[in-house]
Amino acid sequence: MAAIDDTVPALVRVLAGNSVTAAIIAACLNTADTRPLRRLHAAVAGVVEAVPWVDTGTPVVDAVRWRAALPAAVGARVAQLPPGFGDLPADVAALSGIVSLNLQGCAGVTDSVIAHLPPCLRDLNVFRCGRLTSSATFVHLSGLEVLNCGATSVLSCAGAGALPRSLTELRIDQCEVAATADFSALGTLRVLSYTLGKLRRAGLASLPPSLQELDLSMLEIWPRGASLGHLSQLRQLGDAAGVHRSDAGAAPPCRQLRRLC
Repeated sequence: MAAIDDTVPALVRVLAGNSVTAAIIAACLNTADTRPLRRLHAAVAGVVEAVPWVDTGTPVVDAVRWRAALPAAVGARVAQLPPGFGDLPADVAALSGIVSLNLQGCAGVTDSVIAHLPPCLRDLNVFRCGRLTSSATFVHLSGLEVLNCGATSVLSCAGAGALPRSLTELRIDQCEVAATADFSALGTLRVLSYTLGKLRRAGLASLPPSLQELDLSMLEIWPRGASLGHLSQLRQLGDAAGVHRSDAGAAPPCRQLRRLC
């Protein structure tokens, strides 16, 4: 039996010596742990680089350096972007391959940044990105399934026309939505959250029948004559002003709903 080299730390043997144990250990870590790990041993540094990190909690302040250190990462929480980000090839390359991106509250997010995001994105959070305007569009993100664009003005002009049809979950809380907003093209949408907002009767009527969860909590006003009776798949409904007091057909039958807040 070959003698064990005691000069190699046990953590190095676990991370760099077995792909199965390395994957288990990596699942217990986040990208904040990668800096000391890379310094531990060259073999461990190679393992760290190969991990498809999906850490959307640890803030990234330099996306280019982050990508250079973690080339296989597929998720990130980018807390800071420099002015003009996206204009250089290195900027675009930094976010290539990303499928889950959290940009919540990032002041550097502009319409141009959104335009340079990779079409492979599946989950995007731009909640409270105040520099986004009504000209921003997400249509090019053809694989996007989950979008949180709450507390922005991106739907104030084009409405749902700025959204990709691939969405299954949409959160537009605290948004100003165009009076002409039409959600009918979002045929795969299953979850919609629109709290602290305002929708007209036509907008409510355009909600796709595919919806299973709908939260209209603290909707400013329930339009007279508006109905949700066409949402045959709805299972969860958050309360909206007047939804109980308006027409008898305002909401789907109670037996259809699992929970009515």
